[in-house]
Amino acid sequence: ESATDAFKSAVAIAVAMIPNGLPALVTIVLSFGTMRMAEHNAIIKSLPVVETLGSLTVICSDKTGTLTLNKMVIQEETPTFEAGIDQPKLLRYAAMAAKWKEPPRDALDTLVLTTVDLSTMANVEQIDFLPFDPTIKRTEGTVIEDGKTFKTTKGAPNIIFQLCEDETIKKAADTLVTSFGQRGIRSLAVARSDKEGDE
Repeated sequence: ESATDAFKSAVAIAVAMIPNGLPALVTIVLSFGTMRMAEHNAIIKSLPVVETLGSLTVICSDKTGTLTLNKMVIQEETPTFEAGIDQPKLLRYAAMAAKWKEPPRDALDTLVLTTVDLSTMANVEQIDFLPFDPTIKRTEGTVIEDGKTFKTTKGAPNIIFQLCEDETIKKAADTLVTSFGQRGIRSLAVARSDKEGDE
């Protein structure tokens, strides 16, 4: 009988004979695992982590700068669902749902405000702004342009879709967002009110 088998038998007998000694024995066994991992330059701060790691088969991790660059970019493919709206116009609406005259508040604002041509917004006045809230997952701006007052919003697609009354557009947009997600592309939805003063 090998020393390992003998040790296992001794542990089993000790646990059976002295149930109160189980926590101490578990600590000892996990300590052995910690020492073995330390030999491979892994530092363990909490003993239960050893047990958790022991049950894993695959660990996937990412470090900024290897797989990602901590920087978002606008994709060339920017689907819209209204005639005459292209990417630059869509980005203008997205910027109207931000405080474009102030420094960007988050990564999405940074993406939008560094991509849009802000000179085209000189005649746009923002009269109200709803900042991002984790509960509503969108921002909203009420603006006046060319004498017309309307609202624009940007945020999580599933939240923006709830504001749309056209079921055909909602279904088509949802299919596109799912397709982008399968390719690892994060989607941002942008919308504006149809008529002046509409919600």
